[in-house]
Amino acid sequence: MTMNLRLREALMAAHLTPETAATLLQVDPKTIERWISSGRTPFPRHRYAMAALVGVSESDLWPEAGTLKPLRFSFAGICIWCDQRGCTDTECILRHEAARWEICPLCGGAPWTRPGSTCGCLNGLVQAVMTKFALPKAVA
Repeated sequence: MTMNLRLREALMAAHLTPETAATLLQVDPKTIERWISSGRTPFPRHRYAMAALVGVSESDLWPEAGTLKPLRFSFAGICIWCDQRGCTDTECILRHEAARWEICPLCGGAPWTRPGSTCGCLNGLVQAVMTKFALPKAVA
């Protein structure tokens, strides 16, 4: 494994030491050192928290970790693009595949920690690159 220089540089740019970051993320300082020195990829919850902490996207710190994407359906089976239950529309599927997401800068990816917050994110995620949104149907 190689060193994660991106993480080291992001920590320095944020004026954080590995020890300070470990305290804020509630992990052992040796864990942060392993992420840097051995290039280990953290669990998703720690990747997202670290990215929010240093103000860099998760994919910039760990490009090999995969994409950050919410589910296309809510827990109730409602499509996030067209608000229809059990949607099989090809356009919605293509929109979802084309959309890029990042951690919400207003709530830090954890909207449940801010009761009454109106950041408008989707489970802590916002679109990074705008694609077509499902527009509300015109009222006749």
